[in-house]
Amino acid sequence: MLEKNLSTHSIETAPSSQNKHDVALKQASTEATFERLVNQWRDENHGISSTHQLSMHPAYQEIISMGEEAVPLLLKELEKKSGQWFVYYKMAV
Repeated sequence: MLEKNLSTHSIETAPSSQNKHDVALKQASTEATFERLVNQWRDENHGISSTHQLSMHPAYQEIISMGEEAVPLLLKELEKKSGQWFVYYKMAV
């Protein structure tokens, strides 16, 4: 009876540890996507001062489409470098 309870217990905790792993993978993927898009946006818009052009760039739009997931990443990015993130901030909040 004790063995049955132990095996049931380990089965019950396995999804929780798998879920944590899945969440960590998704977060790493989100961070990598965000970083790639930021780099693309910066590289392709170097020297551009038009707010409209900056905010309509496909990489910028994709960052916006990331929604709330991107907010903490955006805040980190703002700590590192300034940028034209006000349009994103208005849309995300």
